Amino acid sequence: LDLKDPRARVTSEKVRSTALALGESAGMERAELEALGEAAFLSEAVNLRIPPRLISPTRPITEPEMLVMKEGFNLGIGMLEELSELEDITATLRFAYERYDGTGFPSGFAAEQIPIEARIISIAREYCSLVHPRNGETPATHEQAIRALQAAAGKGLDPDLVNLFCNPR
Repeated sequence: LDLKDPRARVTSEKVRSTALALGESAGMERAELEALGEAAFLSEAVNLRIPPRLISPTRPITEPEMLVMKEGFNLGIGMLEELSELEDITATLRFAYERYDGTGFPSGFAAEQIPIEARIISIAREYCSLVHPRNGETPATHEQAIRALQAAAGKGLDPDLVNLFCNPR
């Protein structure tokens, strides 16, 4: 990760800590939180074969770019699948680009078909990409990021988990 993007480790740590905070709020047990933390940290590894301009695009992605992104995702997942000790993590990360409304990939799963760990990681990744952008954009404030998450609730993100993230117990 560090060779491709020197900021990847920092991003991975931010996604991990954000996901863990949401997992705790959701009532996950200690072992579940450990698995969630590992998957969240390694979620950047899935992106290794995706061109950086497609990870945090500043404009809508074209259909040919989406094909490149899907292929890169499949290569990243395939790389992780070669490591048997990452089997559970890979199973979670396979859902990294699914969307709550079913418009994601690779399988078009929706809502509860997507494991809660993947739904939590999606929220953490989205929040971190807003407040710590990689593409030179101005970082969003916490309040702006919360509004963006709320706008994506029910579309790309789990609305119940977004509500919990925005209004922690």
